[in-house]
Amino acid sequence: MIFITQLAQQMDHAIASNNTQTIEACIKYFLAHKETLKESQKSPYHYFLANAYSALRHIKYTSREKAWNWNKNEYNKSILYLRKAIEFLKFCTEQTDLAQRIYTNYANELNHYGRFVEAAEQCREALNIRPFGMAFYGYAESLRTYVGFLYISQHQEVFLSKIEELTNHALTFNLENGANESCQNLQDWLSHYPIKPINIQYYSSFELGKSKKEREYRQWCLENRLFLNPLNDLFGEFASLTNTHCQYSTIQ
Repeated sequence: MIFITQLAQQMDHAIASNNTQTIEACIKYFLAHKETLKESQKSPYHYFLANAYSALRHIKYTSREKAWNWNKNEYNKSILYLRKAIEFLKFCTEQTDLAQRIYTNYANELNHYGRFVEAAEQCREALNIRPFGMAFYGYAESLRTYVGFLYISQHQEVFLSKIEELTNHALTFNLENGANESCQNLQDWLSHYPIKPINIQYYSSFELGKSKKEREYRQWCLENRLFLNPLNDLFGEFASLTNTHCQYSTIQ
């Protein structure tokens, strides 16, 4: 684990200075030691590799046209290694924020290329573990992308209210890599819209069916987000989030 930690620190410095040569050298060294890893090392190993490829993508493709072209080796590698990092999380026993970082980074990659529903789901995975500032912010960004595709004003209102809630929580944390400023910019964007609080009583007032079996089935559909309605992606499990705990209660 020592070589991974030391190399990751070297890679972080290279990423901060946009040093592609060092980043690529670190990737080669990482890949050369793949067979020596213990199971508990594989999740952080793949996480650092994903970060390296993501950094290369940001450095190499700066124009809008190139940045939005998803068919790039760096993007594909980043997604691949984040998925592997998630796969090997089950072998990690140390209490760290690694899992939240992996899920949040995966969400950011998905959202960048328009897969905002999946991105929101990955942020919820991070927040189901414990509150994490970057996951709050990533969730808000995925919903901002989502709201641009909504055409029913009442749906837009609910999403905007949720985005406001998430950014407020995010800014109670010390966000990394300039994300504080980006999150504040998101709040500035929100200020151009009339934000109404989500009326939980209203959305809780609908009947799920007459029979017990029907109610159980529809409850299951809610919890698994199977209804063909954009609000399904928010209310499958309605989140009551604070900066000290993350408590989820299902809409009845």
